[in-house]
Amino acid sequence: MKEGLTIRKSEIGDVNAIQDLNQQLFNNEISNFDDTLDGEWPANNKKYFEDAINDENGLVLVAVDGDNIIGYLIGGIKEAGDYRNIQNILEIGNTFVIEEYRRMGIGKEMVEKLLDFARLKGVGRSKVLVSSSNEAAIKFYKKMGLMEYDLVLEGDIK
Repeated sequence: MKEGLTIRKSEIGDVNAIQDLNQQLFNNEISNFDDTLDGEWPANNKKYFEDAINDENGLVLVAVDGDNIIGYLIGGIKEAGDYRNIQNILEIGNTFVIEEYRRMGIGKEMVEKLLDFARLKGVGRSKVLVSSSNEAAIKFYKKMGLMEYDLVLEGDIK
């Protein structure tokens, strides 16, 4: 990782910067992968980000270069579902690193810190939802040890 970059647990004062990065994530997803997303969602859901930061079963990390937050990751421990033989699962909610900082190991380090958090909580399985056409994200998460598990099929009703 580039010298001067740090990754730390988020604080409530980081919410606006995280919202801004989430907006960039949404814009990218809408433009490239999923035009059904509500582009106004990030600006209208500040409470989601505040709740994530305050959740004892969650972890929000930020990547910082100097005084600038250049990436974030939101994850949390969720119930796996009563149809499964595991109680909880770590869900990697959303993550984003601005373009010029990608491929520097920032995303990897944030995911590794989130996995460490889950291990400390006794959780042994993780999942992430990725747009099926987002090949770069799929490749990244496969490198992190995740694999295809469920397949969701979705389409327009004609």
